[in-house]
Amino acid sequence: MEVKEIEELISDYRWMKREVLRLEELLSNMTVKSSHNDNLTVNYDIEATLPKGSSGMSAAEYDQLDRRERKLIDRINRYKEIIEFVELGEDHLQNPIHVVIYSCMMEGMSYRAIAAHLEMSKDMVRKHRDNLISHLSQNRHYSQTWRYLKYQKQIV
Repeated sequence: MEVKEIEELISDYRWMKREVLRLEELLSNMTVKSSHNDNLTVNYDIEATLPKGSSGMSAAEYDQLDRRERKLIDRINRYKEIIEFVELGEDHLQNPIHVVIYSCMMEGMSYRAIAAHLEMSKDMVRKHRDNLISHLSQNRHYSQTWRYLKYQKQIV
């Protein structure tokens, strides 16, 4: 696993987490219109003889909705896998400073903010960050998990 990939995944962690929440809310708010007519008043004269349109969706609209829902579910699952993978990285770190820096990076903190939080220089934060990312990239189990997630879609 490349160092750039790990850095990109860590920086993408925050927006992916927010996107999963947004997509799950969107998916839960998708409702199908009921097919029964809610008009309870009686029609007389010529209005009674006119054809009544269906208040529900057509079969093509249902198919389109199903496709969209499937795509949303696939995207949610993919993002959740990446989120779990990034969170798994924290378990592979032994140095407590590396764990704190990794956690701060996942929260989207800048190097300056991390340095202020840990009361050290930005250069030291960068040095620790480089060490922890190289440690993760060299960890065989972590790299194999990423390869599995990366190429999982190609197998299907």
